[in-house]
Amino acid sequence: MCSKILLFSRDPGGANTIFPLIDPLKESGFLISLYGKDFALNRYKQFGFEGKNIMDEISFITVESLISFLKANSPDFIITGTSENDFTEKYMWKAAEQLHIPCFAILDYWVNYSIRFSAYNCLDIKNYDSNNASFPYLPTKILVMDEYAKKKMIDTGIDKNKIIISGQSYFDLLLNIKNKITLDEMKECRKFFKCDKNDFLIIFASEPITEYYNETDDSDHYWGYSERTIFRKLCEAILIVLKNIGVKIKIVLRPHPKEDHDNFFDLKNEFNQKGLDIVIDRSYNPFVEMKAADLVIGMSSMFLTESAILGTRIMSVQIGLTRENPFILDHRGIVKSILTFGELIDQLYKIIVEEKINQQQFNIEFGAIKKILNYVKGYLNQNKF
Repeated sequence: MCSKILLFSRDPGGANTIFPLIDPLKESGFLISLYGKDFALNRYKQFGFEGKNIMDEISFITVESLISFLKANSPDFIITGTSENDFTEKYMWKAAEQLHIPCFAILDYWVNYSIRFSAYNCLDIKNYDSNNASFPYLPTKILVMDEYAKKKMIDTGIDKNKIIISGQSYFDLLLNIKNKITLDEMKECRKFFKCDKNDFLIIFASEPITEYYNETDDSDHYWGYSERTIFRKLCEAILIVLKNIGVKIKIVLRPHPKEDHDNFFDLKNEFNQKGLDIVIDRSYNPFVEMKAADLVIGMSSMFLTESAILGTRIMSVQIGLTRENPFILDHRGIVKSILTFGELIDQLYKIIVEEKINQQQFNIEFGAIKKILNYVKGYLNQNKF
């Protein structure tokens, strides 16, 4: 009899770890039940998968309601993403533990390691003491991207025996996509954004920092900056650079999936009136957009990392940073984050005018999906690795 695996995620990043597993799991003979919530459901659809909304079957998310949900679905195994501001995965791990159902959670990115398994979420992060963290919500195993992520999790106090280095399933997808995007697709993208061949196309990859940490422009910033302060600095720097060059610059501001589209309207209008050419859009195919861009700028988001994997020039801007740099490529020495306004102006000029950028190749090992499948099969067959 085929084993039944229940897949669940809530955040876009969590969904990214889940949907690449669907077809390989089916091809391996597993029966798949795909569930999601909020942002994950839209992410599934973008890649051709129809997930069931868990809220259609549960009125309120509690450990008890998820115990009933799991009893009704009777999975043999569970694979989830992890969320920063939602407790559904956490409660599902607890429910699965009580029902003795093995559960894997796949980490999607190198940030907020411990809070994902704590009694807190990112809205509470200012009250969260990571040095005295406890972890009441843990799956059977946590699958992480690499040795660096494993070490960071162990440093926070998570038992090393809970952690498996598997790679990230979504990165396998990116590596497959990398060489499939055609020149015609990239030309069509630039045409869509009214960007001529000799124009310089910048994509600004936003993050929902203001919303995550309940901030305003005038409040203290958890990271020392917000997506709005960084975008303002970027626009101010581009205006300075434009005084000395004859290149037309197009800026496409791409809001995060969890971000309100209206978040930047005032800044867009302000700087368009000063002579910039800014559009706000997140409807276009993100992978084609990354490849078509001359430069992708952000802070520390997955979008930046994805762009680097696809071979696009990127820039991490974190002016005002007051904490340990969250950008993994900075830690790896691949792309150093820009931390001052003067450095931002200098680097923009070098990239746009001199076409120089200090960026090493970000090499990702292919094979995460195969590893994850093998771990699932090994656990189901022998309960060991």
